[in-house]
Amino acid sequence: MKHKGFLFLYLFLFASLCGNIVHAQMRDISEMRHILTSKEKAQLHADDNTLRDFFAKNNIKTQKTSSGLYYTITKEGDGNQITAGDTVSINYTGKLIDGKVFDSNTDSSAHPDPLVIEIGKGRIVKGMDEGVQLLKKGSKATIYLPSILAYSTKEHGNVPANSILIFDLEITGVWAKR
Repeated sequence: MKHKGFLFLYLFLFASLCGNIVHAQMRDISEMRHILTSKEKAQLHADDNTLRDFFAKNNIKTQKTSSGLYYTITKEGDGNQITAGDTVSINYTGKLIDGKVFDSNTDSSAHPDPLVIEIGKGRIVKGMDEGVQLLKKGSKATIYLPSILAYSTKEHGNVPANSILIFDLEITGVWAKR
């Protein structure tokens, strides 16, 4: 009988200790998220200043979304605006802010076909997902992505960490979600 009491006490103390460790780890993760959010805010502010200087220097007129994405629609398309879940066909050229092309399907032998992708599923960078949803079939646009809407603090191929990305887009097809 006494052994059962000790076993129960042991299990209770063990469970309490594990619960405290898990709670502390969750608190640490929460605090880490706060730090990352602060860093992302600082990076977004720096990117926004860089973009506004770039637009002024190059006499570019843009619109801005609440996320910090800038865009210029150079040709209005027809039909309904693209929404999450739609599949689209896109011709694109991706550039760094210095003009260096890092990816393209319009002048590349690597993948010369249009990109066909379902929008809103996180299969492309956040900013491109958002920017495509501003368009319709036949639209042409340039979108300017602050780094947090692109690859953020990660290098990606020949794209350095914290890079602002510019995409020239042409929507060649749209298939509505079913």
